[in-house]
Amino acid sequence: MITGILTALALFSLLAGRIPFLPLALLSAAGGLVLALLSRHHSHGPVVIDQLAHRSALGQASTGWKALVCCLLLVMALNIRHPAAALLLGLMAAVFTILGAGVPLGEYLSLLSLPLSFLLLSGLALLWGYSTAPTGMLSVPFGGGFLTVAAEAQTRAALVTARSVGALSCLYLLALTTPLSRLVSLLRRLRMPEVLLQLMTLIYRYLFLLLELHRTMEDAAASRLGYAAFPQGVRTTGKVWGGLLFRSLHRTRQYFDAMESRCYDGRLEFLERPLPLRGRDLVWGLGLMLTGLALMVFSWR
Repeated sequence: MITGILTALALFSLLAGRIPFLPLALLSAAGGLVLALLSRHHSHGPVVIDQLAHRSALGQASTGWKALVCCLLLVMALNIRHPAAALLLGLMAAVFTILGAGVPLGEYLSLLSLPLSFLLLSGLALLWGYSTAPTGMLSVPFGGGFLTVAAEAQTRAALVTARSVGALSCLYLLALTTPLSRLVSLLRRLRMPEVLLQLMTLIYRYLFLLLELHRTMEDAAASRLGYAAFPQGVRTTGKVWGGLLFRSLHRTRQYFDAMESRCYDGRLEFLERPLPLRGRDLVWGLGLMLTGLALMVFSWR
C-alpha cells in the first residue's frame, strides 16, 4: 500500500505541468494501484532470496560470469543519461530474472517493493522544494510559502530515480540467481580479506535467526489474541520486539558454542563443485551486455 501511494505521488510530481490535470491524476492513481496490487504477495525477505537463489534456473551458471555480467550492467545503468534508457535496461534485467531464471513475478515484485519505496522517497525529496512565491510546474501553499516542483527538478529526479531502478534490477539479477556460499567462494578467490567474508556470512545467517524468532513469537502472540484490538496490538508488538532482543542474543550464544564444538577456527568453508562457463550462459550474458551497451550509447546522443 505504501509503495502504491508513493508511486502515485511520484508520478504526479514528475509529470505535473506536462500533461493535463485529469489524465495526470488518472495515470498516477492507476500506476500506484497496479503496483500496490502486484506487490501484495507476502515474503520473508532474506529467506525468500536464499530459496529463490537455490531454485534458480541459472543456479548452475558460472558464478564469476554472472557477477561480471551484473557488475557491467550496473555500471551501464549508472552511466546512462536518459531516464527511458535506464528504465529499459532495468526492465530487461527484471524480465530476464523472471523468465530466464524462473523467479515468480509475485515474489519479485514483493521483494522489489521495499527498496522501491526508499527510491521513491528519495525521488520526492529531489522533486519538491520550498519557495516564497508560487513558481515552477506545481506549487502547493505550505507554512506561509509554497512547496514547488521545478522543471529542472523533474528532469534531475527522473534521471536519478531511473538509474537507481535500473541498478537495483541488475543487483537482483545476481542476488536471486546466486546463493551466498558461491558469492563467498568467488570473493575469496578475488582475495577479499577473510574477516570481511566471515562477517558477511555470519550477519546474513543471523538475519534468518532473527526472522525465525520473530515469526515464532508473533504467531504465539496472535494465538493468544494479542492483536485483537489496535491498542492491544501496539502493546503486544512492543513486548514481541523487546523479547526478541534477549532471545536472539541467547540463541546467538548457543549457535556460537555449537560452532566452536565443531572446531570453528575463524574460517567458514563451503563444499563447492566447479561451475564451468557453458555456451548458453555465454550467449545470454553477451546478449544482456550488448543490449545494455547499446542503450547507454544511445542515451549519450
